[in-house]
Amino acid sequence: ALRDGAGWVWAIPLHDGTTSVGAVVDAKRFAGQAGADAAALYHRLVAAAPPIAARLCAARCRDPVRVIRDYSYVSARFHGPGYLLAGDAACFI
Repeated sequence: ALRDGAGWVWAIPLHDGTTSVGAVVDAKRFAGQAGADAAALYHRLVAAAPPIAARLCAARCRDPVRVIRDYSYVSARFHGPGYLLAGDAACFI
């Protein structure tokens, strides 16, 4: 979680040795900042999550910072013959 409670930051290790790092925040609250300078906002958000910031102190960005809005989904059915969806398999964010 971010120190100010504005959202949260993730760090997910990937199969190729890199780590996916991103932030989930209220789109309305950060809309102007994300549009003006997404990379600067990203770095401020990561800095506001001390455990993640500490792990990234010697890291470099491999790809440009991107903004993805409304990245969420929910499954139409949570169960059926032989299956039950739970957690991220059922819905995300």
